[in-house]
Amino acid sequence: MNKNENMQMIPYYVHESDMARLQKNHDDEMERVEKDKERYTKIIKRLWIAIIVCVIIIAGMFLYEIQFVDEVWTSEANTDGGGTAVANMDGEVYYYGESESNPPQTNP
Repeated sequence: MNKNENMQMIPYYVHESDMARLQKNHDDEMERVEKDKERYTKIIKRLWIAIIVCVIIIAGMFLYEIQFVDEVWTSEANTDGGGTAVANMDGEVYYYGESESNPPQTNP
């Protein structure tokens, strides 16, 4: 059986119209791809702007809060032995024994 026996002959104008339709569809697809690229580029630029703004805000908050680090906070509490424990923000804890201002506590 010959390879060409099963083939049908089509007119030239049908082939040309089909090729023109395929070319138009291809052109439309390429145009859509270009529009998508432009849209995605705009989205990426906006995303970068949002990220930069967030970093600036976080840095500003950090710089604002760092100005209060120099303040010293202390907390006093009674210990089990009746002395006073003083803790500050540096993590240092001082224990003071009984004194006139801090007499020993008695349990009733």
